[in-house]
Amino acid sequence: MKYWYSFKIYLLKKTNRLNFISMRQHGIPKQIIGQIILDEVKNEIDAYYSSPRTLNRRVL
Repeated sequence: MKYWYSFKIYLLKKTNRLNFISMRQHGIPKQIIGQIILDEVKNEIDAYYSSPRTLNRRVL
């Protein structure tokens, strides 16, 4: 990923405006947007399943 794209993504994350529309308005390619969205979903799922509250609810 180019430095300029990663800097724009950093700014969007910092201001909590990381969504598809804002990334397209900043000229970030769709392939990079797809990868970023998948990474964000993966991080949310990992955070959900690693929290102690959900570990008590899951049946192993």
